[in-house]
Amino acid sequence: MNYFNEVLGILLAAKPLGYERLSDGTQVIGHVPHVAPKAFLHELYPPLSAEEMEEVEKLLGKSLPLDFGKFLAMANGCFLFSGSLSIYGRRTSYARTEIASRQPFDIATPTLVRDLEMRETATFLSASITGMGRGCISMH
Repeated sequence: MNYFNEVLGILLAAKPLGYERLSDGTQVIGHVPHVAPKAFLHELYPPLSAEEMEEVEKLLGKSLPLDFGKFLAMANGCFLFSGSLSIYGRRTSYARTEIASRQPFDIATPTLVRDLEMRETATFLSASITGMGRGCISMH
């Protein structure tokens, strides 16, 4: 069973609220204008090429786990349920233009001092989950 397609089906259920495919291939699904004029429930970033995955591995100094590499070949991370779940990917720009700002959190950039301390034993920082005022960062 292809879990990616199953999850994509769930995300696309919000398509009647609004859907756009941006020029870089990013899909924004489920327009929520009460949050912000250009806010969407879900953002799914375009897949990485094999060369781009090699660049990520060089930046990390480690190989990507096989399953995560397969995920990145289908989507370069995602921002789901208004940010309640984010799966990190390769970020190429920090420009504040609309297209450039719709990119995943960068898997190669530690976000907390604790991340720097854990980098020696962890494979990579892959996702964040927020809810009920609490956050969790998963190290693998």
